Amino acid sequence: MQGTTLSTTEGFPRANGWDEHYDTSSQKVQVRIVDTESRPGHTLAFMPDFDTLAALVEVAENLIPFNRILGLEDCRISDDGVVRIRVNRRDELIGNFARGYLHGGVISSTLDVVGGIAAMMGVVGRDLPENQEEAARIFSKIGTIDMRVDYLRPGVGEWFDASAVVLRTGSRVAVTRMEFHNDEGTLIAAGTGTYIVG
Repeated sequence: MQGTTLSTTEGFPRANGWDEHYDTSSQKVQVRIVDTESRPGHTLAFMPDFDTLAALVEVAENLIPFNRILGLEDCRISDDGVVRIRVNRRDELIGNFARGYLHGGVISSTLDVVGGIAAMMGVVGRDLPENQEEAARIFSKIGTIDMRVDYLRPGVGEWFDASAVVLRTGSRVAVTRMEFHNDEGTLIAAGTGTYIVG
């Protein structure tokens, strides 16, 4: 399978071929194209009028008000299924004012978001929506059941990268593994999340 880069700022871009690249903004997402020839009964991940992955990124970055408060940006989904999202250090997100450490709630919230996106990807991989209404129905069913976060180091850095992978997606529940690194690549926190998906 091959990857493609999409812009997420101009609605829902379309991919008409395996190797097309959309490079019209600084916000891009790496996506996996479903090979319909080797997976009969599955449809191409890019619909003529609707792009599920661009919609998912739009939800994560722009449609959830709390994510906008956190300033989450640059959502990426790599060919190997790793979901990443970035948060920049801002004064409003500091928890320890004396040392300038990022608040633990910002770390756990960001891990929850990236874990939720990974859970959504697990669902989308099973059942690709064909339009915006169907995507909204699928995405609206996803919610956090349980999450554990281990804070390993203080949240020091100018920006942070959270990543998640799906460990298992069932018909009702998905389990993800998440990590939170600073701009030097230091692991700040790690966690697991359990999400209702159906």
